[in-house]
Amino acid sequence: MEIESGYYSFGRFDWVTDAGSRTAETVKWGRSKERELMAYLVHNRNRFVRKEQIVEHLWPDTPLEQASVILHTCVYNIRKKMSSLGCKELLAYRNNGYRLELRDLWCDTDALERIAGDDITLHAGNIEEFENVIRLYRGDYLEEEGYIWAYEKRESLKNMYIAIMKRMAAFYRSAGKHQAAVHCLLGVLNKNPLHDDANESILNLYALMGDRQLMIRHYERFKRLLKEELGIEPKASTVQLYQRFCSGGANDI
Repeated sequence: MEIESGYYSFGRFDWVTDAGSRTAETVKWGRSKERELMAYLVHNRNRFVRKEQIVEHLWPDTPLEQASVILHTCVYNIRKKMSSLGCKELLAYRNNGYRLELRDLWCDTDALERIAGDDITLHAGNIEEFENVIRLYRGDYLEEEGYIWAYEKRESLKNMYIAIMKRMAAFYRSAGKHQAAVHCLLGVLNKNPLHDDANESILNLYALMGDRQLMIRHYERFKRLLKEELGIEPKASTVQLYQRFCSGGANDI
């Protein structure tokens, strides 16, 4: 998949100015707050954000007058950087607010949000597209940056990722590609190790694959994690599934 020039927000924030891969040339920043402001503008792209809100999120402990001066300096330097790169994006100011208008540049979160819609049916003709988008998810939204203002969207995008991975697992299982389905569900557990449905589905898949050893190992690990984290046992349906396979075989699942 050829990656267009644009903004990357999964894991860390990067502004890539030439086509290629995530390792392509990225914009260098002289000050960390300029970089955070750019990430914030991309976060709120295509809509105006009042100056007071920006200051509250980026300089909460700085007096308003001083923070406003810092903001104006950062905006000036960002505009200068955009101009030097021949960027067609527009950082507009109106009614005491700023808006970054995305035109030619691309953002990785847009791709995930697009395929997360219920109006897009997953099938053999577009599964490769889903795989390509999922590969962009190299960490939770801006998790390496520690931006508090990004928390709500981070959780929302993580839930989208989990839902997509579950859909992909269901597709692969229906196509008889059990190992690929397990891989997707392990991606879910990487984000939520205690996800009941995903853990039960993995046990079911190991049963269908006839891999008793992996099923036992996974069940014992899940059971131990539930006990350590929540002080509870697996739900009844999970226990019954496990016991049925241990006493029978894949045909009983």
